[in-house]
Order: sequence, then structure tokens, then C-alpha cells
Amino acid sequence: MPVSVAAAVGFIALIGQASLNGVLVMSAIVDRRERGEPLDEAIVKGCRDRLRPVLMTASLAALAWCRRRSRTASAARRSGRWRW
Repeated sequence: MPVSVAAAVGFIALIGQASLNGVLVMSAIVDRRERGEPLDEAIVKGCRDRLRPVLMTASLAALAWCRRRSRTASAARRSGRWRW
């Protein structure tokens, strides 16, 4: 299946966003460890602290995909080329 340039750019952006989310979580865990918290407690609290920003960026990406998909679908309906 051929991949368009726009799809490749979107995929690269998605990988970048996912890795940035991982860096955010890890930095929160490392900060808590440096303050002297035990490892298991630092992991739980660090993940809990960064859950909202991670979910917000993931949901934004999903909403952007849905918007793009619906715009493509409505344009296809108007032109008579309906495809998913």
C-alpha cells in the first residue's frame, strides 16, 4: 500500500509526540527520585502527575485525525468518490 508524504509526516510527528510523552514521564520520575522518594512511589506519583498532559496530547492527535478523516469523507461525498 503506498504511503503519501502527508501520511509519512504525520507518522513522524506521532512518533515524536509519543517519545516526548515518555520523556515527560521519565523526567517526573527522576525528579522525584532526586528528592529522595523510593522508586516504586516515584514511579506511581510521577506517572500520576504526568497522566493529564500525556492524555491531552494524545487526544488532540486523535481529534485532529478524526477531523481530517471527516473532512476527506465529506469532500469525497460531494465529488462522488466515496472511500475510506
